[in-house]
Amino acid sequence: MRKYTLIKYFKGEATESEIDSIIEWINSSPQNMNYFAEQKALYTALESIEYNEDANQQANSITTKKLNYTPLAKYIAAAVIATVCFLAGHWVNNGNSNNDIQLVAESKTFAPLKHNLYTEKGVKGFITLPDSSRVWLNSDSRISYPDEFTGNKRVVSLSGEAYFEVTKDSLHPMVVLTNKDFTVEVLGTTFNIRSYENDATAETTLYTGRIKMHYKDRMSNRIRITDLKPNDSFTYTNSSYTHKRTIAPKPEIKKAWKEGLLVFDNTPMEDVLKRLERWHGTNFIVNNGNIYNRKLSATFTSESIIQIMEIIRMIMPISYSYDNNTVTID
Repeated sequence: MRKYTLIKYFKGEATESEIDSIIEWINSSPQNMNYFAEQKALYTALESIEYNEDANQQANSITTKKLNYTPLAKYIAAAVIATVCFLAGHWVNNGNSNNDIQLVAESKTFAPLKHNLYTEKGVKGFITLPDSSRVWLNSDSRISYPDEFTGNKRVVSLSGEAYFEVTKDSLHPMVVLTNKDFTVEVLGTTFNIRSYENDATAETTLYTGRIKMHYKDRMSNRIRITDLKPNDSFTYTNSSYTHKRTIAPKPEIKKAWKEGLLVFDNTPMEDVLKRLERWHGTNFIVNNGNIYNRKLSATFTSESIIQIMEIIRMIMPISYSYDNNTVTID
């Protein structure tokens, strides 16, 4: 794909035939998706940089430009937004716990997290990190990482949900900081992390290799470490400050979203509505609280939010209305 054609699209000047060819090219391989994301991130960054007259403020400022998603972007897995961060050689703590700070502090030097990529509700993303590790971002998620990994740890931060395929490097483990009181230390492996800011629980599921969970035990106020084996899950609960390592009964379900599947397995309806909100970018107003006493088992692929609500209405005693991207449940 010619870079000139991509730039035309970024500027909103591409013809209909050029847009069709871009869609076909992007869907033909993950490499093309990744290249599109990189070029879009570069274009957005160059368009959005604003220089601060105060040099000290400039060194610590983050400049963000939000993309207006077109129908094309909705179909592109790599449709993520780049944020250029000007950092003065230090780490920005985006609400991470003391546990994260302590673990990262073990590394004498590490690169500042200059790139802050995020997906909006209803959009998923795919990126390749500087060490060739690959990351799939679920909707409404954010990941930060440096230009290149330096020091003895490869540090990234995550808020939301992501599936990682980490390039093996026994001398430089990857450290994934979360917005909860736990951190994941990785050598080379595949795993899924779900850690949304407003969710009561967070979960990590390991598929291959091994990882170490560093977490804060609220009872003893100590940092503890738990090793996970393939198909183990680690669940962290905010309300009770508890953790649990279990053998996941259906581990593939945890990463089904990566394949475009929205899977509910006896899932409480409160969690169902949160996931539908992120998946479709839809708002929910619940006037019938009885729905929270129910659970749902179902698998959805390309169904619209209206089709999904019709299915829910057939199996649960509810009514609903849809207006201006908002579902009201009565």
